[in-house]
Amino acid sequence: MEQEASQGPWLAGGNSRVYFLREVREAGAEVEVLSDVPERPRGPRGELIPEAWEFRPAPRRALGVFERWPSRRHMLVPILIAASFFVISLLQWNVPSFNGAASGAAVFARGEWWRVVSALFVHGDLGHLASNLLPFLFFGWMIQAYFGFWLFPAFSFLVGMVSNAVTVALYPPTAQLVGASGMIYGMIALWLVLYLRFDKERRTPVRVMRAIGFALLLLFPSTYEPQVSYLAHASGFAAGVAGGFIALPFVSPRHPA
Repeated sequence: MEQEASQGPWLAGGNSRVYFLREVREAGAEVEVLSDVPERPRGPRGELIPEAWEFRPAPRRALGVFERWPSRRHMLVPILIAASFFVISLLQWNVPSFNGAASGAAVFARGEWWRVVSALFVHGDLGHLASNLLPFLFFGWMIQAYFGFWLFPAFSFLVGMVSNAVTVALYPPTAQLVGASGMIYGMIALWLVLYLRFDKERRTPVRVMRAIGFALLLLFPSTYEPQVSYLAHASGFAAGVAGGFIALPFVSPRHPA
């Protein structure tokens, strides 16, 4: 765009205190620019001292799929099931004629398949029940909130039933199995598979290392206790991993509000 010739210099100023003296000799001619740019202040080692505008906060990143805490309303179903654990365990402890434990002889020889379900609800004592309640409530809450009733409680109980059936099949026929530990290990394995698949905020190697570290920290025992069924833990975890891969094509995370 052509510009008419002007007489004398133009003086422009700004916050940076850079002044430009321009002299236009004729329309379309070159512009001569003289500038006086003050040097930025430096520190004792010669490093540049940042100016105020360089401290503007970065824009907030949108929360990832698993970075929102679920609503407390999703705790209702896990709490109701945990309460049933307590009630049925009380029956097991106080009513001699009631026995919900599973064994190979009862399940396979007598055909009492309902015991692979009832054994999930009964526990050996109050300490056994208490040790299972916290992880059951937490992972039941998370799975139900992010993936709905289909994965918890329905699919999670199926994993527990498979774990119990495999465990009593490998134990001596008279060994009795009680507790929800196999199902809980299956729920944790199911959650880890879903986390590895759907957490896109981190690269795959990071997700894998986080999952391995979590499993080693939470699932591997630090002491050996003869009355604990480590076979049920292992079979439950294996059933959860297998179930997670089976479920992957049919599920996707939802907003946990």
